[in-house]
Amino acid sequence: MLKREIYLYKFIAYKSAADLTLFVGRKEEDLRTELENMNNKGILKKEKGTLSDIYFYDPSPELKEEIDFFISSLKSRETRYTIFLRVLRKS
Repeated sequence: MLKREIYLYKFIAYKSAADLTLFVGRKEEDLRTELENMNNKGILKKEKGTLSDIYFYDPSPELKEEIDFFISSLKSRETRYTIFLRVLRKS
């Protein structure tokens, strides 16, 4: 799920939270919170739209490199399993 969401944030430009709910299947309010967190961390940029805020993927070069590495790491089943286990241990 995370890989799909990062992929969508990365390749869908200039979308509102309401638009993105159609792609990721999450509640708009939950998604809006996540979009704001990603905006605060410098992964997304936010612009004021006519009806709602619009988000687009625009990380710094260093952050983009980390994100690209993470996404490419998910291609390996072994790496996905390792990441999954680490996430479970932290929660």
